[in-house]
Amino acid sequence: MKRYIAILALAALVALAACTEKADVGPLSIDFVHDYQKGLSMAKEQGKPIMLVFEADWCGACQELKSTVFTDKSVGEASKRLINISVNVDKDKESPNQYQVRYIPAVFFLDPSGANVMPYQGPRTPEHFIKMMNAFGDRFSS
Repeated sequence: MKRYIAILALAALVALAACTEKADVGPLSIDFVHDYQKGLSMAKEQGKPIMLVFEADWCGACQELKSTVFTDKSVGEASKRLINISVNVDKDKESPNQYQVRYIPAVFFLDPSGANVMPYQGPRTPEHFIKMMNAFGDRFSS
């Protein structure tokens, strides 16, 4: 019985270790700013709206979003109309509190001043992100 429990415990540890490894998602097509304050300053200076993404290295859903959406070339092209900020919640613990982030990945579209305009809660597909980016970019284009 002790051997059986030891084997189960070992299997659980191996499974847990596999779940926390960072996935290799390939090159992203979006040029992200990884500093929240710097991204806000850039948006104000350039008059561009913001896509703000809260994520973590250990988050499986975050890695999936990166590998299925943020590597897509059409998404990358649409993202050029925005300032794209990626905040790692393990490194920046203050910024998520401003947006009441309760789960990750969490995506928000903000106006150029940084005001929270719209949380993104739709499907996580390239097509839907392109529609959101284009619609949001159109609202603030000059």
